[in-house]
Formats: sequence, structure tokens, C-alpha cells
Amino acid sequence: MYKKPHQTGNRSYKSKSNNKYKRKRPPQKAYHSSRQPNMSRRRRRKRKKTKKIILLSIVSLLFLAIFFITSYAISIISKFQHEDIDKNDIGINEELFSKDELGITNIALLGVDDNGTSDAIIIVSINTNNKKIKMVSILRDSLVKVAPKGKKPYYTKINEAFGNGGVETTLRAINSNFSLNVKDYISINFDGLANIIDQIDGIDINITKEEAEHINGLIASTKGHQNCPQIEGYGDVHLNGIQAIEYSRIRKKLNQNGQRDDYGRTDRQRAVLEMILSKVKQMPYTEIPGLIETFLPYMKTSLHLNKILSLSKILKSNEISISQTRVPMVEYTINEGYNITVNGTSKSTVYYNLKYAGKLINAFIYDDVVPEDYIKEHPPVLTKGPLDNN
Repeated sequence: MYKKPHQTGNRSYKSKSNNKYKRKRPPQKAYHSSRQPNMSRRRRRKRKKTKKIILLSIVSLLFLAIFFITSYAISIISKFQHEDIDKNDIGINEELFSKDELGITNIALLGVDDNGTSDAIIIVSINTNNKKIKMVSILRDSLVKVAPKGKKPYYTKINEAFGNGGVETTLRAINSNFSLNVKDYISINFDGLANIIDQIDGIDINITKEEAEHINGLIASTKGHQNCPQIEGYGDVHLNGIQAIEYSRIRKKLNQNGQRDDYGRTDRQRAVLEMILSKVKQMPYTEIPGLIETFLPYMKTSLHLNKILSLSKILKSNEISISQTRVPMVEYTINEGYNITVNGTSKSTVYYNLKYAGKLINAFIYDDVVPEDYIKEHPPVLTKGPLDNN
């Protein structure tokens, strides 16, 4: 009798030739090394670490930049000599208040020497709207009424106002005698101006043979200037700081315009100032902070630092124009050798119609009227000076 074979439960017993009875293996998953998950984690950790290092480096550089900028700013501010003045008591012409909206800032630039007098008085008018800078020199020997605070007014040279009452007395003399609106000032020591000129690598000026010889003589005889090189030749020459300052002080020699004495000297002072502005205009922005840092220790001002920086932007404009004049001009000078006695001392002054000069200055600043044209349209009266009833 036939017996079925014993079933062991092993289906492989079926005939191997019968595919339908073959055991199907489950699909195998792709082989992964047991190290791969750990390597992936390490990569992610490395990326995170790298990002942290980069972020930390950026933060560190930013911190260092802020630190150095702050330190530099503190260094500049520490050298900045600001002086508040009482603008309600400096004789401002109130009729000109309506002109403030024109974007015009009038500044008295005072060149101060070691004797406490302002031998250079230049009104610098900056119009930020139309990008114009105008300079008006006032002769230092101009006979004006000076009114120190708490003292009786008296007549003397305008350059003595600084030594007899400081900045406010000087601004009061400028505003009240010429009916102007000059609210701020910058005073600078002449030695400081020489350093500024050296900082911009000197200036180019056209000088006469007599001026060159005179400058060389001043350099040789002035204490502390003997190491300064002599000027070689004349005509278009390059001057360093000391040479340029000595040039601006010349009085007794004719300049290129045929002017001498204070007339010639103020022409030279404005020429030097204009060349400085021209050189600054050509400087890259990166060098301006260094120039300001050089400038600050030698100056005092009623302007705030942010105002100075704001006004200085005009120098980088391609549309900027610079024009200049002086008061008085020969056409309305009454007497350029008028003698007065002040405190028992005889002084030679320049006598002219101050009100007329003031109208000319205001027309120049606010109406763009060239002084020569103003004189033609409004002929001066040569019989009215500050001591006359005008």
C-alpha cells in the first residue's frame, strides 16, 4: 500500500523544477554600512560648526570695526573745540532772518596770531542749495565802532575787537557796522593753517620776484622757520605750509593785481584759502577725516561737528563755484591812512562808508551781484564815513 511521504514542514521538499513551489525571498533592502548614519551626523555637525565659526568671525570683525570707528570718533571729538556764543547779542541784522531759508550759512573766519589779534577776517558764505561759496575779506585796519560787552563803544581797527572782547565782540562789530547776518565763527591759529597746507601737500600760487624774495627773507629771520627751504624762482611756484603763510602776510610788496598794503594782503589771504579749498575738493573721501583731524586742534568754532561735516559735503560737488571780493574796494575808500587816537595811541586806519560796504556785501551774498556791477549801479558817496552823520 502506498504511503505518503512524511511532511516535515519544509516546503523546499517540493520539486525544484516546479517554480511555483519555489520559496520567494522577500526583496532585500539596499545594503548600508553601519558607519553611514554616523558619517552623515558628523557632516551635519561639521557644517553647523563651520557656520558658527563664520558667524563668529563676522560678529568679531563687526565688533572690531565698531570699536575702531568709535575710538576714532572719540579721538576727533576730543580734539574738537566748540564754543557756544550768545547769538542774541552779536548785532545780527534781523531784516535778513527771512533769508535763512535760502540755505546760506555765513561764517566769520578769523586768522588769529599769538598777540591775540585777528589779522585775517574773512566772511565765508556757503550756499548749499546752489553750491556756491563766497568769500569777503574785511581789511584789518577798517575803522569801525567796537562795543565790548559791558563797556562803552569806541572806534578802532576792526582787528582789535578780538583782543578787546573776544569772538562775540568781533561778530558784533562785523554785524552792527555792516548790517550783516553772521551767526557763527571759526578761529584758527596761523601755525595750524601751515600744518593743514602741509597735510594737503602744499598749494600752487603765482608770485612775483619781489614776493619770492620777501618770503625768503621772512623765512630766514623768523624763529622756528629757518629749516624751511627757500623758494626757488617766481611765477607759478609750489609753496609748503610755512611759505604759504608768509606769502599771505606780505603787506609792503605789490601783488599780481598791483595791490599793496592791506589791499594786497587780503587778496593773498583769499588766494591761499581758495587754493586750499580747491585741493580739498580733489581729495578722495577717505582722506577727508584725516584732514579734519589735523585741522581740529588749531581751531575753535561755534559750529557743531555735524554742521561742519554737512557743510563740507559741498566741496565734493562738481557744480561748486567759488567767488571772492574785499571791503573796502578802492572805488569807495575815503581815506586809507586816517589817523585816530585810541587810549593815547595813534593808529592808522582805513576810512570808508560802512553802510555802503554792507549793502554791497549783502547784494553779493544774497543776490549774486558782482561788486563791480553794484558800484556801477550805485555810485558810492565818498564824504560819509563811520564818524560822519550818515
